[in-house]
Amino acid sequence: MWSHVHGGNIVKTVSRQTVQASDRSKLIGAEFFCRTIISNSGTSSNSNVVLRHSVEDVRKIQGRYTLSFYAKSDSPKNMAFEFSQVFGTGGSAIAYITPEKVQLSTEWQRYSVIIDVPDITDKTIGQNSYCQLMFWFSGGSDFNLRTGNLGLQTGTFDIAQAKFERGDKMTAFEIPDPVVELLRVSRYYEQIARSSNFITSFHLTFNGYMGIIPIARKRIAPAVTISPITAFFLYPIETAATAITVTPREENLIVFIRGISPTGYGDSRIGGMYPQAFIAVDARL
Repeated sequence: MWSHVHGGNIVKTVSRQTVQASDRSKLIGAEFFCRTIISNSGTSSNSNVVLRHSVEDVRKIQGRYTLSFYAKSDSPKNMAFEFSQVFGTGGSAIAYITPEKVQLSTEWQRYSVIIDVPDITDKTIGQNSYCQLMFWFSGGSDFNLRTGNLGLQTGTFDIAQAKFERGDKMTAFEIPDPVVELLRVSRYYEQIARSSNFITSFHLTFNGYMGIIPIARKRIAPAVTISPITAFFLYPIETAATAITVTPREENLIVFIRGISPTGYGDSRIGGMYPQAFIAVDARL
């Protein structure tokens, strides 16, 4: 899945923008595109702004591939592209392919880059290996070898309809089924919003639990963030939880909640989450 990262003392905003009617003849079928605005590129050598996509299991991507995408910027400027092979924990060192730069204009244009992925026969593959595609919008001198001396930049960068396919020719972009894409993305990340569940308590102080089944089984046992920590409440008296412990699993989350005294052993309560609350479940590469 795509994700946005940065480093150093930069200031940026990332947003989903709606494709204008005047651009639909080029971006056929597209509803949205990704916009990155760098208002301050920073001054440190490790400052960077990157849009990246990771493909699970480095063994899946071998041979010749073509990356194509539509892009534009607020004024003519360069953007660098990088491909790398990450061999995972206990594996060989990361292999970087020589970066390429493209010059963007103020109008949507389709670009393509041919990638000859190195053979991995002599590599050691560890756990959680992956290949990574990276669009560099800005990069300090620490990254010169990886960006082709791109340098620090400010401005607006727009990306749409990126496609990575086997072979040396780019083909027409295919609009994905949103249901299928949601399932694919949910293997790596999802936000669980308001829900109601049945909670059972035990012992002399409340220690209730509820099981949450995500959209898709996660790649690994995920990291879990609950916002806010008082997200859960209990009936019959709407009482916010005072402590929450989560046991994350690949297939589900077990949420242990403390916040109200039961009437006795095995007492039951109905609980849920406040409307503004969410649980972030993160198993990204």
